[in-house]
Amino acid sequence: MIRRAGLAWKIHIETIDFEKPDGSFLEMHYLKPTAILEYFVAHCPMLVCGAKDVLEMQTSCAAFWKAYKKYHGGHEVFSVHGENNWSHIIPLALHGDEGKGKRRSNTTVVALEAVIGCKGQTDSCSCCQPSCIDVSLWGPRGDGEHLLAKHQRTNMKSHSYLQHWPLFIVPGTLRKEYKPLTHFLMDAIATDLVQLFQTGIQAHGTTWFGAVIGAKGDLKWHSKIGRFQRGFEHMGRIRDIPCCHCCLGGARGLPAEDIATDHPCWETSMWSTRPWAANNPPSLQIVPFDSRGPEKLYRHDPFHTLKLGLYRDFVASVIFLFMRWGFFGGGAVPVKLETAHSHFRLWCLAQRKTASLRSFSKAFFNYTSTSSYPWANAKGSDVTLMMKWLRTATCAFLSDCSDHEKVEVLKTIWSAANLAVQFFDHMNGHCLWLSTSCGAVLYEYGHSFLIGYTWLAGYAHRSQMCLFSVKPKAHFFRHILLDLRLQLEKNDRVILNPLCWNCEQNEDFIGRMSALTIKLDSRVATRRVLEFWMVKASILFKRHFPKEYLELSRTRRG
Repeated sequence: MIRRAGLAWKIHIETIDFEKPDGSFLEMHYLKPTAILEYFVAHCPMLVCGAKDVLEMQTSCAAFWKAYKKYHGGHEVFSVHGENNWSHIIPLALHGDEGKGKRRSNTTVVALEAVIGCKGQTDSCSCCQPSCIDVSLWGPRGDGEHLLAKHQRTNMKSHSYLQHWPLFIVPGTLRKEYKPLTHFLMDAIATDLVQLFQTGIQAHGTTWFGAVIGAKGDLKWHSKIGRFQRGFEHMGRIRDIPCCHCCLGGARGLPAEDIATDHPCWETSMWSTRPWAANNPPSLQIVPFDSRGPEKLYRHDPFHTLKLGLYRDFVASVIFLFMRWGFFGGGAVPVKLETAHSHFRLWCLAQRKTASLRSFSKAFFNYTSTSSYPWANAKGSDVTLMMKWLRTATCAFLSDCSDHEKVEVLKTIWSAANLAVQFFDHMNGHCLWLSTSCGAVLYEYGHSFLIGYTWLAGYAHRSQMCLFSVKPKAHFFRHILLDLRLQLEKNDRVILNPLCWNCEQNEDFIGRMSALTIKLDSRVATRRVLEFWMVKASILFKRHFPKEYLELSRTRRG
């Protein structure tokens, strides 16, 4: 009835047989990227790249690739497809992660997404001015160039179902029983992505292509899908072992902790060797991307790197430092933590904010003894609230402090907390492509925060306190900033916003898809979840874009 009423999108669900160890077959379901793009280009171009019609879609795609060539000229799209074909190539990204499933298992969800957003502001910024960097030293700024690209939006707005399209789901029960299943399905997806790039699809009487510019996800997902032998999981504790899939940071003579300089010592080793075994490449190896640096495909995510990474260590370390200084009264650690939480809760009431966390405890901060580095096991939104609260609290403690050494530390803490908040505010307040001035300001925020964090880590080390741990995520944040720095030094007239690789919307999408698997029978979940998504997403499209939905309805009736 739902299909006959036209309430669901009509994208064909493919079936594929996975051979079990006993020789029998397991039927799995997935959506082909070619089928998804063929349907959306024909019926909903707004969701593909924020365009109202095909003509605007062509203009948007051409503007994107013109700007992207400055950022990543080594992408195979420029060697295979000519400039006249850019207007018919759709930029895409992949994302994968695991969400909460039945019986405390993890459901694997892999999705395709549009890079150019369909909702949000489109005004280009003209008021950002860096305070330390003189961008004119690298050449003319070119504010009058790439005007169309500077108005393109990120996909961080609107409902996550609209521009994130599931490819397949693997319930936790199947994932545990058949571990190669995820890679088997990824092989099928990769094969179809090759066809999308080389052969394309037919819509509106012309051929359209799709090109993947990045794979998003947390470090654990990248390590699994990329089959990394060189990554954060293999960091050496006794011997010097590289711990980054992008460079040889961590090897002898190339400390990964070199993060406070503009050009770290490990920069020259980037993209020099593959992080996987030659006889065991990842499934996405065959997807056209960059033959000279295929590991560039696996992008660093600001959300997991900062809000669920470095910011967690920062807020926990600051709170325990304030407790050690007696700013939250006396008594045992649990008593001080209760006082600190009361302080935080009072700030939330004054700011009319609501936090998900209910209390501060030693378990919440993963604190066992003075020889352990604390970190806050909080959601990303709560970490941001705690960062803003500490910014306010530090001002109050600073006004009552007379110790010169503590004053210097408090000023550094306030500055670092302020810069951490400004970094995300700046990314979220701008479009997909930044001007050189906006990119320089964003780099200043991030680089200054790293300088403050490393200074605090040095202070804690000299004071024999286990605070402000320098983990691999600090190294990965340096990669995000170095990406900005290199674009500035190349005198690129537009800078790609790191928000392009952010996974906050993806986390919402993963949570919603995983919640569906809990309500469904595991034996049919692989198909039913995809069907339910097509129903819900179609209704959401009608709600968010009523004019476009009416045109789609007329096309169907015609």
